[in-house]
Amino acid sequence: MLPDSLHKDLPDRIARHASAHLRNGEEVLAACPAKVGWSWLPAPLLPGSCYLALTDQRIIGFLPTKIKALPGDMWFERPRSAAQTRHKAMQIIVTIDENTTRRLHLSKRYQQAASALLAQLG
Repeated sequence: MLPDSLHKDLPDRIARHASAHLRNGEEVLAACPAKVGWSWLPAPLLPGSCYLALTDQRIIGFLPTKIKALPGDMWFERPRSAAQTRHKAMQIIVTIDENTTRRLHLSKRYQQAASALLAQLG
């Protein structure tokens, strides 16, 4: 188990990592860890995790590195219009393509970062 100090600034590290993927004039507005899975599964049993960064133009998903406290490769990038929010459930549903959607459960451990991302997106 990693010490909490490695996780404390995780939203900031996600935002810094996303900055390397920005296009001209784009700005990171919010970042938060998330779990990918089905709403009926309890959070510890959700199948995978990812890191989300929201810019003024798009939402970007990153896969975690083996350390899990650092974002790694880009998993998806979609325009902001491809994301729908569910504030009460702290969920974002992203349309990847016409047949594929991903339900992302924002981390309750990072409540402030999750709320900021939902507010910016909604």
